[in-house]
Amino acid sequence: MGNHHTSLRAVAARLALGVGVAAVFIGILEGLVRTLGAPIQPVFIATMPDGRQGFLERDGDRVHPRFQGRFAVPDFDAAPGPRPRVVWLGGSTARGGSDGVPVEGEAAARVARALDVEVLNLGAPGADSETLLALWPEVLPLQPAAVVVQTGHNDLGNRVFGAQGAAVRLRPALERSQLFLHLEQAIRGGAPSPLSAERAHGAPGRLSEAQRAATLARLSRNLDALVARATAAGVAVVLVPPISNPAAPSAAGGCPTLTDDLGLSPQSGGRFVVPANLSLSEVRRRRAQDPACTHLALIEGRVLMERHKAEAVALLDTLRDSDPWPLRAPQEVDERMRVVAEAHGAGFADVDAAARSMGRGLEPPQLFLDNLHLSDAGHALVAHVVAPELARALGVDAAPPPAPTLPEVSFLR
Repeated sequence: MGNHHTSLRAVAARLALGVGVAAVFIGILEGLVRTLGAPIQPVFIATMPDGRQGFLERDGDRVHPRFQGRFAVPDFDAAPGPRPRVVWLGGSTARGGSDGVPVEGEAAARVARALDVEVLNLGAPGADSETLLALWPEVLPLQPAAVVVQTGHNDLGNRVFGAQGAAVRLRPALERSQLFLHLEQAIRGGAPSPLSAERAHGAPGRLSEAQRAATLARLSRNLDALVARATAAGVAVVLVPPISNPAAPSAAGGCPTLTDDLGLSPQSGGRFVVPANLSLSEVRRRRAQDPACTHLALIEGRVLMERHKAEAVALLDTLRDSDPWPLRAPQEVDERMRVVAEAHGAGFADVDAAARSMGRGLEPPQLFLDNLHLSDAGHALVAHVVAPELARALGVDAAPPPAPTLPEVSFLR
């Protein structure tokens, strides 16, 4: 028995020695990386509703945004300059960055140029109404004359695809290590991490009607509180409702056997390019074989839309609004944001109405890079609609940036 305990102590001692040596080695590597390597910014740092982490880092008279380094948000003065300061809040739909639209092409930058105002675009992927409300104490010291709140996509999506799991909870600690960030970048080749806050989906569920209603009610409460706090502080507010791609497929999946039978091959993001000569009767015949296949219903709606059929608008709107994995915002979000704006006398930039007027009653797919992120034309449209509302709020007289011109509106591509 004595020999057994002695051997266990020896093994424990060797393990402790090994852990200690490894810790010293990792510490040395961390020091070398911090000294010799170019610093890498973590994927996502924000003040979340529970108060963890920070969104803006102040260093004397300068402010450094600490989120989504790929957007390269520059430092800025803590106090506004001679021009009116506007803070733009929202999720990834407020941003362009490396996703096909340069920073200078973002709606916020276009509005800044048109109105000759200072616009700080603090849109951060994954931010929803609860996040934006939590950020307000950090925004107010920036002394904005107005805030633009472009939100509504993430509340329902985050309710389904919320960050889950021990790996996600561990990531904030790991991101403090430059060694970890450099290794991750080397392994992934610059691709976004699946553990970032807005991408760590875990096993998604489906929202019940009660959960959907509760989430939308919370959206209204959060926006109402945010607008009330801003107006009480003398800050003007413009609410910008979301627009979503009516031709994008649901993230909930499709029916590949039936779509393959139609000769349709999914493109990036699960999208389909639909031939102009696709037989509508053939699509409907296959829909009858599997009525639950929303991809076939989407294809039917896109074909009907291209043929200027009135029933297409109702079909595609219904598919979007009832999506079990709601990455696209339903029409009710727009309605709730309008109610909040009217209750407080805030500005309401009805981007969705402008988009639908361009696309025969639906938002043209050409305004989007995917199911919800905006193309250059999409950002141009948001800027065109927001600028007059913001000009009225600020009391400035300036022409809005021009509306985008689409060479054609097609629901087939």
